[in-house]
Amino acid sequence: MRSKPVKTLFFIPVCLALLVYAYAETKNGKETTNSLKKFKFYSISALKAKKPASGFFNTEGYVVKIYTCPPCPEGAMCKPCMRNNILISENANLQESYMLAKKDMILFTDKAKDFRLGEKYRFSIKVMDYSTTGDSINDVELIGWEQPAVKKKKTPEKTK
Repeated sequence: MRSKPVKTLFFIPVCLALLVYAYAETKNGKETTNSLKKFKFYSISALKAKKPASGFFNTEGYVVKIYTCPPCPEGAMCKPCMRNNILISENANLQESYMLAKKDMILFTDKAKDFRLGEKYRFSIKVMDYSTTGDSINDVELIGWEQPAVKKKKTPEKTK
């Protein structure tokens, strides 16, 4: 039979390990959302064709629309907004509406203002087990992202 001090000695390192892990997953009290996780990669069109009921994946695309709910003046009766999101696409054509094609996907995020229109990113996403958009795939939450390094074109050297 073990004594209580042995259980305590085991419990403390486990708690410390969990705290270190939790701290590593946060930065200044906020979840770090600008890094990819190790999930299976699918193009937007392949993921939409797969139609997963839920799960975690990586994809990439151009940010073609950014939506944030406009502020509602105090005392006003404003209609409910769609959640903040970015619309990504395999094509770099900016969009003004949500006429979604097979190569387009809405990513819900509170970090919508962190993106630049027309720029290409890689995304870690979570496909939720519900749909509010009427798209062919369930709602998709943004977990992390990175912007691929831009390859600089070599300039030809001048000959004398």
